[in-house]
Amino acid sequence: MNLNRSTQYLLTVVLGLLLTTWCMPHTSLAQPSGPVIQKMEPPHWWNGGTEREFVLVLHGPQLAECSVSIEEPGLTVLGTERRQHDDYLFVRMRVESDCPAGTHSLALTAAKGKTTFLSFPIHDADGIPKGGQGVESGSTMYLIMPDRFANGEPSNDTVDGLREQGVDRSEMYARHGGDLQGIAQHVDYLDALGIDAVWLNPVLLNDQPKASYHGYAVTDHYQVDPRLGGNAAYRDMVAACHQQDIRVIQDVIFNHWGHNHWMVRSLPDSSWLHQWPEFTLTNYNCNVMTDPHAVQEEVDQFNRGWFVRQMPDLAPDEDPLLADLLVQNALWWIAEAGVDGFRIDTYPYSDQAFMAEFAERILAQHPDLYMFGECWVSSPAAQSQYLSGSQLSTSDSHLESVKDFQLHFALRDAIGEDPSWRTGITRVHGMLGQDGVYPDPNRLVTFVDNHDTDRWFSVAGDADRARYGIGLVMMTRGLPCLYYGTELGMDGFAAPDGLVRDDFPGGWAEDERSAFQADERTPQERTLWSFTSALGQARRTHRAAFASPMSHLIPRQGQYHFMRSDGTAHLLVLTNASDEAAKVDWAQLAPLQHGASILRSALGSSGDGPEQLSWGEALTLDPWHFQVYLLGSE
Repeated sequence: MNLNRSTQYLLTVVLGLLLTTWCMPHTSLAQPSGPVIQKMEPPHWWNGGTEREFVLVLHGPQLAECSVSIEEPGLTVLGTERRQHDDYLFVRMRVESDCPAGTHSLALTAAKGKTTFLSFPIHDADGIPKGGQGVESGSTMYLIMPDRFANGEPSNDTVDGLREQGVDRSEMYARHGGDLQGIAQHVDYLDALGIDAVWLNPVLLNDQPKASYHGYAVTDHYQVDPRLGGNAAYRDMVAACHQQDIRVIQDVIFNHWGHNHWMVRSLPDSSWLHQWPEFTLTNYNCNVMTDPHAVQEEVDQFNRGWFVRQMPDLAPDEDPLLADLLVQNALWWIAEAGVDGFRIDTYPYSDQAFMAEFAERILAQHPDLYMFGECWVSSPAAQSQYLSGSQLSTSDSHLESVKDFQLHFALRDAIGEDPSWRTGITRVHGMLGQDGVYPDPNRLVTFVDNHDTDRWFSVAGDADRARYGIGLVMMTRGLPCLYYGTELGMDGFAAPDGLVRDDFPGGWAEDERSAFQADERTPQERTLWSFTSALGQARRTHRAAFASPMSHLIPRQGQYHFMRSDGTAHLLVLTNASDEAAKVDWAQLAPLQHGASILRSALGSSGDGPEQLSWGEALTLDPWHFQVYLLGSE
């Protein structure tokens, strides 16, 4: 092919220009007009109903060099803060009382003068769902691991872009597909069981490569895990619970984040994590926090050591900014979803000054909100020291409640022992006899099992003992919390813990049967469920009695009797924690008679023995007998 000289020259120039342009750095082709914002938290705030001041987190290349301004009325920039990482800018904002709802424009200006305008939504406080309602004394709670309860929306089982893909119900540490839609679809089941509040294991995003199902390694604090349904499904589930007057407790973690948390992968400041010369685990011994003989080195290791390698240990005590971010996230979820309380994971592991500040600020906005901490300690005295109002504490934690591991341990030990003056049910009586160390023992969260312990049915060893333990925890003082499936006798030992986190039967379309349906339960499941439901409904009917102090008698040959009374309704609980039948000694029961002549079962046909009898009538309690009578007169 022959080309003349002018044509050849023209082609050479054009080709050179094309090659020059193609070889230029990509950034020069799409050079932004101003700073680039890659992530912003929180995604919005409100013009009322929560704290007016908040911290806006902006993340993007060299944002620390930028300044922020706003000229619109109602939203004020109080100042900016920077940390070691140049890609973060922390903007302290205030929503004024006259701030209108809508999108507000903030000017983000780089050091060289280029500006990006950021749209930030302020939502109307009138649209905030009713939350922060707390949990009333006399209520019954129910713990759900969302991934293992029910799969209400199979289309979200796998979400593109996340590290862990797919579901495998045969693998205990894989995701199984349960979600928030599945919980919302079974609110009627919870209501029939007598449940007044649900506590969910953490629902926020856990973008971990494996074992992300349990939720305790959060990687994004403003996003509900999309495999559980996302933020909209969470709001809808809370609303569905509220329609049945069931409160919702959110599980929160302040001791650690997941190692794939976006702020850990791009750490704003080294002071935000507890650092060691070499990797150091906590010693896991909560008792050092209240032990007057503990050495400081072991206290430090407990507080500053990491829970596991995949859960970096947070240090909100080192930087008030981090503390503010943690508090405001909790406030955000109360306003965003309408949650009514917080269960605080690994409570003693977190900085206690921060935990007190957290609770105080939450209660300043939501005085009825219920908070309880996980304090896995070894004595009532140690447990009490974490409670607000405790005579054993030197400072105010502003924490209303803790999980009552002491009663759990006593019942666990007692259920397998023969009764004596020191063993068997005497352990429970003795533990309850130490309730004087608590400001209000009726606010403690009691339980026979949970997601970290052996399943109660396996501990008890048979249906009669399992039934007895559930009855005892449901009727004694405190706020009882059932673990999903305990009402059916689901079993397993926590060795490892995945073995106590099986799927609820019937929560998946492919399941052969559904234990949500009475006619598909096994005979044993049906009996235990009916008994548990009767207990829950009795607590609802006589809530004032279960919110009042209890009275109990010294156990004798395994018989342990106690009363729940509000001064008007008197409920007498007759039990026999023994393998031997025993006759009731009415003379011993005389202090609990309250002038009654008739006893009528509060459990209907689900209780043991006659549904009605006269005071003083001969009565033999079979082994592991459990009955609740409402006292009355002819």
